[in-house]
Amino acid sequence: MAHLHLRYLLALALVHVVFSSGVFELKIHSFHTAQRICRRHRDCHIFFRICLKHPEDVISAEPPCTFGTGHTNVIRADQTSISSSAPIRVPFHFKWPGTFSLIIEAWNAESPTEYTDNQNNLVSRLATRRRLAIGEDWSQDVHFGEQSELRYSYHVFCDEYYFGDGCADYCRPRDDTLGHYTCDEEGNRICLEGWKGNYCSEPICSADCSEKHGYCEAPGGCTCRMGWQGPSCNECVRYPGCLHGTCSQPWQCNCKEGWGGLFCDQDLNYCTNHKPCANGATCTNTGQGSYTCTCRPGFGGTNCELETNECDSNPCKNGGSCNDLENDYSCTCPQGFYGKNCEIIAMTCADGPCFNGGTCVEAMTGGYTCRCPPSYTGSNCEKKLDRCSNRPCLNGGDCLDLGQICQCPKGFMGPSCEFTLQPSFKPALRQTSQPSSATLTISCFLAIMVLILVAGIIFLRRRRRLQGRKQLSDSAVYNDLDTVNNLGGSERDSFLGPNGMFKISNSTARLSLSLCPDGRSGYRHSPVESGHTRGEHQDFMWRDEAGPGSGAGLR
Repeated sequence: MAHLHLRYLLALALVHVVFSSGVFELKIHSFHTAQRICRRHRDCHIFFRICLKHPEDVISAEPPCTFGTGHTNVIRADQTSISSSAPIRVPFHFKWPGTFSLIIEAWNAESPTEYTDNQNNLVSRLATRRRLAIGEDWSQDVHFGEQSELRYSYHVFCDEYYFGDGCADYCRPRDDTLGHYTCDEEGNRICLEGWKGNYCSEPICSADCSEKHGYCEAPGGCTCRMGWQGPSCNECVRYPGCLHGTCSQPWQCNCKEGWGGLFCDQDLNYCTNHKPCANGATCTNTGQGSYTCTCRPGFGGTNCELETNECDSNPCKNGGSCNDLENDYSCTCPQGFYGKNCEIIAMTCADGPCFNGGTCVEAMTGGYTCRCPPSYTGSNCEKKLDRCSNRPCLNGGDCLDLGQICQCPKGFMGPSCEFTLQPSFKPALRQTSQPSSATLTISCFLAIMVLILVAGIIFLRRRRRLQGRKQLSDSAVYNDLDTVNNLGGSERDSFLGPNGMFKISNSTARLSLSLCPDGRSGYRHSPVESGHTRGEHQDFMWRDEAGPGSGAGLR
């Protein structure tokens, strides 16, 4: 127990450093006891004493009262005097813990200092453990002992300028060198206008005052630190005596262009500062205060202020004639030369300048011109045209860079594969949209051309076969006539009879033709059946099956 008391005493000693402050108050409302309070031969007087201690599981009446102690005045032992007695105040100077042990004693004595002398004067003692938060409201309580009843109330509140749950926040309004603020209901400091900081002791400088290079001693001011100047303290102070220089940090002297020296007082760029050269001449500094002007053609003098004849310097080369112009000249070049000064020798067609099959044409004024083939361009036909770069083939066609040739996929045709070939009518696959008039016209035209081509082939083949059969028939008839003429009468009748070897017939054999048999042409047109059964009308879709090297097919 002594060890526990020591711990609380040390804790309270540390808490005192926080400068917390508050008051615990307890008010006695009534006290009743079954035993006699006073002796017969004496007047009956009583007083109440309280002891505040740290919270204990088993409360001991032994000292010390770690949180504090207090008592009432000596009053008469009647209910009126007891109820009207003043509250007992126990001030504390530590952070209120919230939980505490309370001992209330009633003593019969003439003086509060006499109760320790004689324990027989103790009338009643009660001990309890309570939790109480900071606040002005009173907490009512009653204690029933074996022979007594005590009714009382108590509360705890912070002293002036102390705030918070434990009265540990100190805030006293002030406006002096230690701070400029007021306090709100929770003890927070509210800075007065023009001040800032935890204790409102830092003045707020002017809005444009540099925080790094300036400060202020009063609100709204701006005092520059050493090496800085200006209304906002953002201008550095140059090195003393600096004439044509600047600074980025205090005490610097960075010379401007054309100036040098420790104080930037030496003129190093006469050309920049004075611009002595005229008529667009180039000025070059040659030392302090000196310069040289490089004149343009047609001008002379120290500062190029004199105009000269540009042809005096004979600028035209290779026999060219010079023409003097205003501040300029021109050269008339002989054949085979060109350029500003006729310095460029022109190539001729004899040099073979045209590439990729280009045709060279001599120019009347010298030089040449290349006429390029369709797939090339450039002054010497050195650039190949990529006709497929703009993707001319539509509907998935492949572009062949051979004069912009499109190899169309199945079902499309045209120079850019822009036309759609309508497939044959198939009951199982019906078209959901009507073909365009252009598509129908092209399809009909192609069909007619195919029919004409087929009819021509049939006609030629039929004619060839008829000619062959005629020759064969004439030969056979001639041979048979010789045989008949060499026979006798009976033998001739037997040979020409119904059962004879030679039969005369007027019937004509039917002509059987096949269209483009396999292997007879570079194109094989394979008829693709539309799905009908034999005997019904059949549609065909022509397909280009030309072999390699046979040329471009129908597209």
